[in-house]
Amino acid sequence: MTIEKAELKIAAANDIGASIEDSMEAAKAAMNAHSGAEQAFAEAAKACIALQEHVTKDLEEGKFEEFGDPLAAAAEIKRWLNRAAEANLNLKNRAMVSAAAARGAVDALEKSVKLVDNYRRVQVGHVAEARLAKAPQAEAGDSARPGMSIKQQRLLEEQREREAAEAAASAETKEKPIPIKRAKKKR
Repeated sequence: MTIEKAELKIAAANDIGASIEDSMEAAKAAMNAHSGAEQAFAEAAKACIALQEHVTKDLEEGKFEEFGDPLAAAAEIKRWLNRAAEANLNLKNRAMVSAAAARGAVDALEKSVKLVDNYRRVQVGHVAEARLAKAPQAEAGDSARPGMSIKQQRLLEEQREREAAEAAASAETKEKPIPIKRAKKKR
């Protein structure tokens, strides 16, 4: 592989990584929005249930006398407050499922960023090796240019060690994907 091809792959990996990171930020924003909605709907359900106490208090104070049958009016109001609380709890559950899905998307995008970054690092290593290999080596009697310096040799060895460690780490991190159970749609 030529240096130019490897540099193109590095540039492509950088662009792909930046695009994935942008998507990851959007997914994090969606996850936070769904989590906030979940909390808001839970609070709304609690408020609807708390209003039932006020209905009982108003009934005792005689504020429903104008409706003819105050007990029936209070019961009807409580029934609708219960319906509102149930609707808010259903919306909370939907937001919770959406937040979990968004969390899964964030996790997947984070893993994608790591994969692209590892690929980019490997390509950078290839470029470094190719440049070192391309550098003219000094002949025994040639004093015009010496061979690799100690620093260059050390850097090449460190790069190879990093690649070996990354390959071992990526082999260890390969996991089975966790199946996501989708809720069945009600008809």
